[in-house]
Amino acid sequence: QSNLNACLEFLDSHKIQSTFFILGWIGKKYPKMVSTISDHGHEIASHSLYHKRLTELSISEIKQELFESKRLLEDASGKEVLGFRAPDFCLPKKNEIINYLLDIGYKYDSSLIYTNIHDVYKGPKVKSDIFYFDNGLIEFPISNISFYNFLSVPVGGGGYLRLYPKRITKYFLKTNKSPIVYLHPYELGGHYPRKLKMSVYRRFRHTFNINNVPEKTAKIVQGFNSFAIKTFLQNRGYFD
Repeated sequence: QSNLNACLEFLDSHKIQSTFFILGWIGKKYPKMVSTISDHGHEIASHSLYHKRLTELSISEIKQELFESKRLLEDASGKEVLGFRAPDFCLPKKNEIINYLLDIGYKYDSSLIYTNIHDVYKGPKVKSDIFYFDNGLIEFPISNISFYNFLSVPVGGGGYLRLYPKRITKYFLKTNKSPIVYLHPYELGGHYPRKLKMSVYRRFRHTFNINNVPEKTAKIVQGFNSFAIKTFLQNRGYFD
């Protein structure tokens, strides 16, 4: 709750409208938390049901994650859930899953990262931009930096936001047609377990420069008009 309060205070103070990708079980156990986020004017979107990597689940399990999380979050917020982001950005590139997302009412996905350097998720090496899947589902990928289609690295969120100098991040977000900044609540709130069993590398990835995230993010978004993903897509005419 303290991390959420810090997030909402930060967003309110900088006049940022955001999208919260939330796990379905949170909508079931803490519906007031979800409704509070919605009441502050932010979009509620799905981050699956239990944060399991979808690439490690069966088709039927994936469909349950997609359906149940959407239903629970809609019950908690009282608003339609249109967006989805897969845990660890791991969305199976299977037509059956892409079609199912659209069939049950999702209008966009934001799970694709254009990079060839990560050990878990990978995508194209070209510069990222919004596109349609064959069935009409919208993909809003994470912003990236592409070096001559040879090396592609994400920019604007998570460890990348904490690691890169803010001028670099801001410059490449400005050059992107559809820039995204993404954060985890613990990065803004600063409350997270200190004694988790993690390798030195993973601990570095999850906590490096974490104390500077609020100040750094405020400077990065300064000068941008910040919208929820749904609002951005509506303003661009992707859907009504």
